[in-house]
Amino acid sequence: MKTFQVVLLSVLGISLLLTAAFRILNITDYLLITGAPALIILCLIFLGHFVTLDEELSGGWSNPDGSKKIAALSIGELVIKFLVLVFCLWLVFG
Repeated sequence: MKTFQVVLLSVLGISLLLTAAFRILNITDYLLITGAPALIILCLIFLGHFVTLDEELSGGWSNPDGSKKIAALSIGELVIKFLVLVFCLWLVFG
C-alpha cells in the first residue's frame, strides 16, 4: 500500500471508531466533529465510483468486450459503498 492509502484508511478507521464510541457512550456533542472525516472520505469514494460506473458497463473503457460479470461486480461494489455510507450517516446523525 502506498503511504497516502495508509493515511486515508487510518483517518477513516479512527474517525469511525471515535464516532461509534461516542454513539455507544451517548455523547452527542462530538459526533459531527469526529464523523466528518469519515463522511467526506466515504462520500468521495461513493461519488467517484458512481461517476465512473459507465466505464464498467458493457462497451465501456474497462469493459470493451461487454462482459456482464464485470458490470455486475462493479454495481455490487457500488451498492456496498452506498450501504457503508448510509451506515456512517446513521452513526453521525442517527
